[in-house]
Parts: sequence; C-alpha cells; structure tokens
Amino acid sequence: MHPSIKYLLAASGAAVAAGAVTAAVLLPLGGAPAPLNRALTGSAAATEDWGECAASRVEDITREEALAYLEIEGYAPAQGPLDGFEFGYLPEYVTGEPFDAAWDDGVEATGAEMNRTWFTEDGFQAETWSEGSRDDSMLLAEETMSVYVTRSEAFTDLDAYFEVYGSSDRADFLGDGETREFDSGAGVYTGAVAIWIPEPGVAVVVNLSDPDWVGEGEEHFPAGDPEEMLRVLEGITWA
Repeated sequence: MHPSIKYLLAASGAAVAAGAVTAAVLLPLGGAPAPLNRALTGSAAATEDWGECAASRVEDITREEALAYLEIEGYAPAQGPLDGFEFGYLPEYVTGEPFDAAWDDGVEATGAEMNRTWFTEDGFQAETWSEGSRDDSMLLAEETMSVYVTRSEAFTDLDAYFEVYGSSDRADFLGDGETREFDSGAGVYTGAVAIWIPEPGVAVVVNLSDPDWVGEGEEHFPAGDPEEMLRVLEGITWA
C-alpha cells in the first residue's frame, strides 16, 4: 500500500503516495561504513558525555558523505529509463542527480516497485543518537520528486489498482487538495500526488514536494499545483 505519511522508511519499500510539506527519506545508518561514522562521532559535540539517557543531534552532511548510505539502502545513481519510462519535464525545483532503487512493496500480487527519487542537492543530514557507548545514526534526505513504477496483472484499470492495495477510497491515497482525473479515466492526480495506469498491468505513482511548501501544525499534505503535476505527467513517455 502507498500510505499517506510524511516520512518514508526506505528499507520498508513502501512508496509515499501523498505529498508532504517537507518530503524526507529516513535511512538507518547502523551498518554504515566507517568514514562517515567517524565524521559523525569524532567531534567534540558528538563525543560529549550524554550519560545513560539517549540524546540526538542533527548535522548537515555532503552528498558525497551520503552516497555510501544511500547505496546500503539500495539506491544507485539513475541511468537511463526507469522500467521503460523517460521523464521529459521536471519542475524548476527538481534539481540534483536522481537515484534509483527497487523495492518489494509487500503486496503478493505485485512485482518489484521501481523507484526514482530526486534528492535536493544540499538536503542531506545525519541524526545521531547516543546511549551509553552505543551510537546509532539515521540519514535524513530531502526529496522534491519521486516516481514509482509497479507491474501486476491485477492492475487492469485504476479501480483495480486501488483494490489491490485494499481501499476503494481514493482520498486514502491522494490526501488533501483538488483531485482531477485523466480524460481517459486512466489516472487521478492532485498537485502533490498522481496515480496513473498507462496500460493494463502497469502503475505509475508520482510525488511532488516543492521546498517552498511550508505547512503549519497538522497540515502535512499541501494541495500543490495540479497544473504542474499535469505537465510532469504529460512529459512521461515510453522509452
């Protein structure tokens, strides 16, 4: 299922289907290579005595430092089409090098979920917790656009897609904002999320998160710009 949540635990392989105010991917770094571990734990701030109580701190890290941890979670720099699709239009705020990953979404009827994510160039942070002598870290990676391609014989049309994921209520997938439908009936979209069946057996999910979207309080799923989402969708073509 594609839950409407703000954060995505990358190891779980579930796509975020509703746009978030600040979309982020949380990647566990417990098994990360030593170089970045030293960068996180070697400073005076990181090695101060926190006692027996868990504490955390967040620091900016470079894209190069984040690469090793993205690789651990199955991300690799994107090369060529994504499972047969090319992207001819990107919003101005979608910059930086995209990364691809393949995940199992946990639904028996579907195959691997192919993902392409555009992370902001300066949007990488590491959050480190210390408890006694143990350090655990999490990579926070801000994203502006992500696309998921999933294949299943069960995706005969859009209604069947929702049935596969256990809900006929489209609001569960689309969150807030104005919902529009393709003239063909093959897709629905808001300014933040789109779900599209380009042909039977293939589903494409697109998430947009403009860094300028700033929410207050409980507003986790801003409306975004449906026209911008439509331009993105019109730019997706078969390779």
